[in-house]
Amino acid sequence: PESQNRVRRVEQTRVEQTLFELNRVPESQNRVAGRRVASRQEMSKVVPEQILMGAPLPPAEELRAQPAVPGNGCPCQCCGGAPAPIDVRKIVAAGGKYEQSADGRIIEYYVYGSSQPDAKIFLQINGSSGTGRVFSRLKGMADRLAAENVRGIAISVPGHGLSSNHPARRIGDWPRDDVAVVFAQEGVTGEFMVEGTSYGSSHCLAVMHHFSDRVTHAHLHVPYVSRQVRRDAGMTLVAKEEFTYGHNLQKEDQHYRMGASCHPMNLCMFCACSTLMMPSCIKAAMINAYAKKRDAEEVGYSATETQVEDMIHCASHSPHGLIYNALSGTIVGNWGFDPRETNVEKIKVLVSYAELDESSPGENGKFLADYYTQKAAKCVVNVGSKPQSENGGGHDSHLVAWLRGDLLVQMLAM
Repeated sequence: PESQNRVRRVEQTRVEQTLFELNRVPESQNRVAGRRVASRQEMSKVVPEQILMGAPLPPAEELRAQPAVPGNGCPCQCCGGAPAPIDVRKIVAAGGKYEQSADGRIIEYYVYGSSQPDAKIFLQINGSSGTGRVFSRLKGMADRLAAENVRGIAISVPGHGLSSNHPARRIGDWPRDDVAVVFAQEGVTGEFMVEGTSYGSSHCLAVMHHFSDRVTHAHLHVPYVSRQVRRDAGMTLVAKEEFTYGHNLQKEDQHYRMGASCHPMNLCMFCACSTLMMPSCIKAAMINAYAKKRDAEEVGYSATETQVEDMIHCASHSPHGLIYNALSGTIVGNWGFDPRETNVEKIKVLVSYAELDESSPGENGKFLADYYTQKAAKCVVNVGSKPQSENGGGHDSHLVAWLRGDLLVQMLAM
């Protein structure tokens, strides 16, 4: 049927773009730490039709052993059974790149925007239920980056997409453990800019802390702060923030194992998460009349479909990372650094928050805006006032401007 042929042509074009990108990479750069990804010649032998039909990609040379993710003994992964090691060929097929961390974890990342040698570097960090892949596929974002001569690098945070899960991790260690590894591979040695959205804002703050001498600009998009900062600032702690173990890594690991146990409640949690992240459920939740109208009249391209595709990619390996990041103290209590101790005297900071945001409460963004207004080299603040219940309000207050790349331009102009 013609409707299926149209979908097939779109998918074939995506695969051909992947092959084209591989053919642009010199063979000398196609080698990573003593092994290689499937070579250009091998990829060219796999026609798009075979990839679409699910044929295996050419094998990559053997990787170091990946750390095992604890399971609950259930044979079914959707109910908590341990996931298999990540197949890095899927990252290549998705248009991405990968590296292996010192402990063997797979780090999925994407490079997009300007390819000019003098392009500025912009690290973008995804929120929960997303991956680094989304930025390269958001047309308004990628086109704006290219027009402004900015090269984007987006690293999927641990447990999202095809980046290995990392139980008992500290967000403050992510710049050292993952970002530095990718930057070394991509030859990024100088200054750069960084942006974090929602859950990614904590990782953005960590990057600012770790690379304070190299970060020139930072954008905190609907941000939040740690439990420690919230308590010190007199903010109201929510239930999730009390259900944590601070900086005790041993107890953090025990917490994860408890979450992945065979307790009936936890089995239901895994099943619920697996069900909610099914493509049909994601599409039903995300694609509605307002989203279509917003994309057509305000954004200018089908951003919602791209976000849906990315959410499907986010859970394509297993639900373990999503559940772990949502359950443990890592998200609010185990950062391993205090953003108030970051030297921001040379960093220009853009803060975009919403007063009535129910996902990242507005008091978080206001605290950061007030703090950086006093401490940073420069601070510009965008404040949304519409409630979460209204279309384009709350957590989505700055979404249209972000999708169009307007907030990028605003940051560059600082």
